[in-house]
Parts: sequence; structure tokens; C-alpha cells
Amino acid sequence: MCAAEPRAYRVLLLALAFVGVSLACKLVPWFGLGFLDERAFVRSSVAGLLALAATVRGWAFSACVARFGPHPVALGIGTTFGLVHLLNPNVTWMAVVSVAAAGWLIGYVMLASRNIVAAIGIHVGWNVTQSMLTSERLWVVERGSSSLLSGGAYGLEASLPGLVVTFVAAAVAGSVVVARGRSSR
Repeated sequence: MCAAEPRAYRVLLLALAFVGVSLACKLVPWFGLGFLDERAFVRSSVAGLLALAATVRGWAFSACVARFGPHPVALGIGTTFGLVHLLNPNVTWMAVVSVAAAGWLIGYVMLASRNIVAAIGIHVGWNVTQSMLTSERLWVVERGSSSLLSGGAYGLEASLPGLVVTFVAAAVAGSVVVARGRSSR
């Protein structure tokens, strides 16, 4: 188990509270916050994302990498990231695998850049780009009959192209970390 300061636990609890509020605003219409709807969801999600990134990708990530090594930590947290997405609506096995690969990508970007801002930027950029590409407010979105190509109701992450792009990006970031590890010996 990774040791952490009491302050880190408070930050983690705060992050979980933000995530809870965002879930309540988005998933529970009778919660009474329907008027806050999308803006509250975005604000609380961004705050929760930043707090979670600071905890999971910050102190916990660094402490665990020091103890267990970079690859088990990047792959373990990325896999957990994918499994957490089992709670999303319309989830498929391909979506879980793709999101896990995105978690590996984020972990390896953190390791390669040694910068939490890069990891946060990848995560936020990924979510914003996917949301904008599939927004029915911006475009007329027609999903073809092949959910293998479109991702179906879950979205692009559940598609074969999304899976391939994510795996390739994670492999490139992972290979940078491996190459740096060899050169530093």
C-alpha cells in the first residue's frame, strides 16, 4: 500500500465530493438541480477531474511508481479507469477496453512528461474533443448501422477506430517511457 499524508486524503475526499455532485446533477433529475444541468455538470466535472488528477496522478501515482515501478502503476490505474466506466450508460466491452487504453495513455504521458498538467490536458482535451465531435447541438449526428465503426450509443470510444487510435497512442507513450528508462541506466 502506498503511504500518503493526511492532507492527501482530504484532497481525495474533496475530489470524490465533486464527482458525487456532478453525478447527482447529471443522473438524478429529481435532485432539484435541473436548472443547473449542463453548466453545473461541466463545472463540477472539471473541478472533480482536477482534484482527482492531483490525487490519483499526483501524490498517489508518484508514490506508487517509486514503490512498484512505472509500468504496473500506469497499467493498473489505467485498467481501473476503464473499469470505472462500466457505470456509464450504453457501455460495451470495447468501450471499457478503449477507456482503459486511454488511462494507460494518460499514465504514460504523465511518466514521459513528468508533468501532471500534460496528463490533465490529455484527459480534458480527449473529453472535449469527443463531446464536440458527437454533439447533436453542433452537428446532425447520424450513427450508421455498424456500431463497430461509430461506437453506437456509447460514442467514439466504443468504436474500432477509437480503440485503435487509443492503443497506438498509448503504445507510443509507453515506448517513450521504456526508451527513457533504457537511456537513463
